[in-house]
Amino acid sequence: IADGNGGSLHIDFLLLTQKGLLVIDLRDVSGNVFGSDQMSEWTVMNGANRFTFPNPLGALYDKVAAVKSHALAAPVEGRIAFTPGAMFPKGMPRSVAKIDELAVEFPLSSEATARGAAMHAAAWANVLTQLAPSPLRKPAPV
Repeated sequence: IADGNGGSLHIDFLLLTQKGLLVIDLRDVSGNVFGSDQMSEWTVMNGANRFTFPNPLGALYDKVAAVKSHALAAPVEGRIAFTPGAMFPKGMPRSVAKIDELAVEFPLSSEATARGAAMHAAAWANVLTQLAPSPLRKPAPV
């Protein structure tokens, strides 16, 4: 999606929910994750293995803002979603969730999906016109 500054931002997943649109950045890591809103780098420790990565929240907020700019009046939220192997011994920062928790926060059912589609159809359609496939990924086979 266009970032508003002449560039573009990669969105892992964009979902239409009954609460509005949801931007998801997926992180597939195993081990203890240490991070906070204010830390510039987060750390993953898994046994003897340790690695760091840039705090993903700033990029998430940029992606949410880019989607909001095209979402008309629909609410837009974002989450950094971690796979089940990630553990947060010091707690999770805001806007971070385990992937299975998203199903609780944003329940999926045919009824909920239908309500979300009806309430936010115009916003969803407008955002979809702004999306383009990532040049880094091959299109899925048809």
